[in-house]
This record gives sequence, structure tokens and C-alpha cells, in this order.
Amino acid sequence: MPGRLGAPTSLVVTVALGTLLNPLNSSMIAIALVPVQREFEVGVATVSWLVSAFYLSAAVGQPLVGRLVDLLGGRRLFIAGLVTAGTVSLLAPLVPGFWWLVGMRVLLAIGTSAAFPAALVLIRAAAEDAPTAASRAGTRPALSRPPAGSLAVLNVAAATSAACGPVLGGFLVAFAGWEAVFLVNVPVTALGVILALRFLPRVRSAHASQRATGPGADRPVPDRPVPDRPVPDRPAPGEPAPTRATADEPGAARDDSRAPRTPPDETPDETAPAGFRVAAARFLRSFDLAGLVLFTVTLTALLSFLLSLGTRPQWWLLGVVPLAGVLLHRRERATEAPFLDIRGLIANRRLSAVLGQQVGLNVVFYSVFFGMPLWLQSVRGVSADATGLLVLPIALMGVLTTPLAARTVRLQGSRATLVIGSAILVAATLLVQLLDDVTPLAVVAGLALLLGVPNGFNNLGLQTALYEASPPERMGSSGGLFQTCRYLGAMMSTSVLGVVFEQNLSTQGLHQVGWIITGLAAALLGLAIVVGGRQRG
Repeated sequence: MPGRLGAPTSLVVTVALGTLLNPLNSSMIAIALVPVQREFEVGVATVSWLVSAFYLSAAVGQPLVGRLVDLLGGRRLFIAGLVTAGTVSLLAPLVPGFWWLVGMRVLLAIGTSAAFPAALVLIRAAAEDAPTAASRAGTRPALSRPPAGSLAVLNVAAATSAACGPVLGGFLVAFAGWEAVFLVNVPVTALGVILALRFLPRVRSAHASQRATGPGADRPVPDRPVPDRPVPDRPAPGEPAPTRATADEPGAARDDSRAPRTPPDETPDETAPAGFRVAAARFLRSFDLAGLVLFTVTLTALLSFLLSLGTRPQWWLLGVVPLAGVLLHRRERATEAPFLDIRGLIANRRLSAVLGQQVGLNVVFYSVFFGMPLWLQSVRGVSADATGLLVLPIALMGVLTTPLAARTVRLQGSRATLVIGSAILVAATLLVQLLDDVTPLAVVAGLALLLGVPNGFNNLGLQTALYEASPPERMGSSGGLFQTCRYLGAMMSTSVLGVVFEQNLSTQGLHQVGWIITGLAAALLGLAIVVGGRQRG
């Protein structure tokens, strides 16, 4: 039964174990780049594809896997993603060449992308089932609220793994070589599969639920027309009633209209092989392959252009992005079952605002997370290990403030949580202007702590607002787009840093970055106030 987390603890722990793999593998690889470069004798620009390929694949793969979750079910995709990630991690150390390793990173990104959208779908199903179960039991049903506790656990798992990734990666590389950053995933995924098979419920996909609960779901609809049958005359008094052939007798016709029907909430959509075949056939009929291709081209061209800004800008990609984007818009507006529901995003202002806030928030966060180390090492001459210790509070404070953010969500709602987080972010980014070439490192550490405080409020507030704004049948797709926006914001931050620091890697350049992120933080505060999420009370 759901407790303080809003969903069963065993379910939340299981899905949290899966969600930590994607951020862990995105950050842990940084420490293994130099050993891989030496192993395969490639250049710095070439070995960086281990990072770029993972980001690009995860950014494109998140909405794809999220759509699959909506069509085929959360439990099935969660397990499939873990199996893929574990298998790839086991085979990666055996690859014969560098580009094979890049391919493994691509598959690893796609495999680990399944966990977050699947987790949202499974948690939502469990949380919304609690009032229904209470109603059946005759007790007073609880109000259906976003499970802030469950979302907080996902947030803590992702933030902790991202922050500890470089530390864990350094330990693994030092004691077991670069191969260990892949092999460490094998026991984690194996444990995740075991827990998933044991604790994750077999729930139906959203499309099956729509059919079961939609108009006409409570009346039988035979698979074929039922022929009219004459109504037998009423027997005269004293005459025996005519015997009726049963369905078990040879040649007896079965009356489908009288056949018992499985209640809608008990339809075993995912529990049997027949259910899987039906779900797979429905998926093949409804999946928008053309939309997926156009979305992939558009997003890949955009992200590749952003990545190129820091070194050699590929301006020709600016022609590809709008062309592919227009084609994508026309395709998705015209099809009945779009891969990217553009009409829904236009109509759902709150969901669109959440996705926009996610992009802006990650531009700010990663501009600080990547920009501060560049300034500390290149301008202030701080050592790499000391820089790591100074920057670590930015990530860890987000973890420590998440429980307070969860309480704020429960008492005040997602809007108040986002307003608090964005207001603190505006103040903290303004203080970047006070840093100079002689600022004591203790002051820098204090500012890092302050910059980390809003992360817990903003991340959990946005996850809760996403949960509230997304249609249930599109929860997986919305979760995938939400993660794509995170990667898009991260890559935009590297573009900002590349453009500013390429010309002026100095304290003045850091101040320019500071003004940019302060403006973005102010925009986030405005969106939180105007659009925001639900308000309690």
C-alpha cells in the first residue's frame, strides 16, 4: 500500500535504482577518457565522441522510449532497458576498436533512457490506484495528489549519481582500468531486473486503459456481428420448456452477447503472451515512424550545431534545423497518432511551460557547474582536486534540500516550490558578479553552497508540475521530452561558455556568463509566477 512516498516503497526503490544509471554513466565516463584515448590511440577530439554520442543518443532516445512506454507499458520497457544496459556494459570491454565502443555508448544511452519515463508511468499508476482501492474497500478515498515523496526519491537518486559519478569513475579507473566504468553497471542492472520482476506491477498500457475506460467500455462489443435469432414462443401451460443446446455441445452456437466479460480494470493486457502480441500489433499500427525520423534529424542537427559552437561552428546545420522542423510540424499536425504531439503541446500551456523551464534551468545549472571549474583552474590557478571540492556543493546541496522541497510541494504545491527555487536562483546568480581574482576560496565555497540550494526546489517542482500537466496516456512521452530538455539545456550551456570564454576566459568573462544566467533565472521566476503549477489551499 502507498505510504508517505505516495506509492509502494518497493516500487519506488526499484525504479529509483534504474533512474540513477543514466546520469551516472553520463558523468562517470569523464574520468575514463584519457585511459581510453591511450588504449585506442585516438586524439582528444575523437575520444570526446564517447561523451557527445551518449548525450545525443539520450536526448533523441528519451522521447522514443517514452512513447514506447505509453504504447507497450512501463514494466516491460523498464526491464528491457535494464537488460540492454547490462548486456552492453558486459560486452563493451571486449570491443575490437574505438568506434565499436562509441556504438556501445549509444546503446547504453538508449537502454538507460527507459527508466525515467517508465518510472513516472508506474508511479502514477500506483498513486492513482490508491483512491480507487480505498473506494472499493468502502473507506474514505484519499485525494489524488502528485506523489511528492516518490518524485523526491527519483530526484535524489539522479542528482546523487550525477554528483558522485566522477568520484566513482576515478576510483574504478584507478583500481581496475577504464573497463570498470562499464562493468560496474552489470550488477546494478542485474539487481534492478530481479527487483522489477518481483515488485513492479503488471499494468496495462495507457492505450489499453483508454479502450477499457472510454465510452462504451462497460458494454460488450463482439468481435463479429451477432446474427439475429428468433425468440422462441412461450410454452403453453403444462408444456415442458424447450431444451437449449449449451456451448459445450457439438455444433452448438455460442451466444456472445451472453458471455461473461472481464471487468475493464482486470483486463490482463500485459500479463499473457496473447496480450503482448496484441500490444505489439497495436504499436506497429500506431507508431509514427516518419515523425520519429524527422524529430531525430531536427534534434540531432540542433544539438550538433550547439556542440560545434565552442570549437568550429557548423553553420550549415542552421539550414537543416528549420527545414526539418517545418516538415516535422506539418507531419505531426496531420497524423492522428503523432510521435511528438505538437497540437497537444500548443493546447497544453502548462506542459509547454514546464518543458521550457526545464531547458532554462539546465542552461543555468550547467553554466555554473562547467563554468566555475574553468574559471577556478584557468584564472585563479586552483588545482583540479581543490576545484572538484569547491564545485561539489553545487550538486550536493540540491540533494540535501530535496526533502524540504518535497514538504513544500505537499503543503504549498508545485507553483510555490518553483517560485521559491527561482527566487533563490536569481539572488545566487547575481552574487557571481562579486567574484574577482582575489576573492577568498572560502567565499567561493559559500557561493557554491548557495547556488546549489535552488536545485532541490526547482528540480522537484518541475517534476511535480510535469506530473500534474501531462495527460495520463502521454506520461511516458512527456517524461522523455522532459529529459531531452535537460540534455538540450546542458548543451546550450556549453555553447554559452564556448562563445564567451573562447574570447575572454577571465573574471570579466565569468561576469558576462553571470549576467546571462541571471536573466534566465529571472525568466524562470516569471514563468513560475505566471504559469507555474498547482497551488495548495
